[in-house]
Amino acid sequence: VTVLQAGAEAGALQAFVHWGMGSFSQGGWAPCVILAAALVVAAFWVHRTASRLDMWTMGALTARTMGVDERNLSWSALGTAGMLAGLVTAWCGPIAFLGLATPHLVRAAGAPRRHAGLLWPVLLTGATLALFADGVVRWFGVPLNAVLSLVGAP
Repeated sequence: VTVLQAGAEAGALQAFVHWGMGSFSQGGWAPCVILAAALVVAAFWVHRTASRLDMWTMGALTARTMGVDERNLSWSALGTAGMLAGLVTAWCGPIAFLGLATPHLVRAAGAPRRHAGLLWPVLLTGATLALFADGVVRWFGVPLNAVLSLVGAP
């Protein structure tokens, strides 16, 4: 990254730095439709594999003894999470802490530990937190990742 930055033109370097701060301002209808479709696919996957994910959280050995194909489950979880993270990062830049902090905030609020019961509270909390952070960005003019770091870092 440093080598690419050193050889970049000033405008391209400024665009890269701005992208690295994260922003929801580059959205349009096409990215929203693509992200919504990916979210539907991911939500369906979580709903379909929720019981196996619950077993997997008890440990690999326990999950295997309960009949969970740990290798396939871990690869499909990685692929699903990677698809969502890649799509969001492509349009919004690296969004700090939102995906990491949201499930922990929901669990701390007393949501059930089952994956099926966590799906909607995490989605709604994450969307609300993103909208709130975007409002702070628009009101105060600070970078999105600075706002989300105040929530996620502690």
